[in-house]
Amino acid sequence: QAYEDALRQNFGWSVDDYKRVVKQQLLEQNVISTLDQATHKRAAAALAELNGGADFAGVASKYSDDTTGKANGGLFPVSVSLSDRDVSPLVTAALFKLQAGQFSGIINTGYSLQIVKNIQVDSDGKIKAAHIDFNFLPISSYINALQAKQPAHKYIKP
Repeated sequence: QAYEDALRQNFGWSVDDYKRVVKQQLLEQNVISTLDQATHKRAAAALAELNGGADFAGVASKYSDDTTGKANGGLFPVSVSLSDRDVSPLVTAALFKLQAGQFSGIINTGYSLQIVKNIQVDSDGKIKAAHIDFNFLPISSYINALQAKQPAHKYIKP
């Protein structure tokens, strides 16, 4: 009941409204991921270099779309905890499955693709980590071209 009250008070939404918004966001993420094959190819190229023995920091500097990460070899600014809210839960879960020195495969967070590396586990259980971030193109880059070719039909005149 508290959940429903919070949705209603903060957003004016019912639970059904919230579910509809989340479904729409998940669909949009899936469509973008499917359409943006160039980003998938860049991530695959970076992973291939890592698997070939390339230095993670060098690959991050070469490929990452995160400007801060690109400049510092992909290092996260602070160690990552299991309950870290600043890092995608998918990324956090992958990091905590890795041993120190290991890197992941390609992780689709819905908003971007990521490759992460567990650099070391701190004494407090947090992980010093690095990542390579590959941002998806905005959906408008695909939709605008389609809308220009085939404009929407208006059935009700203002």
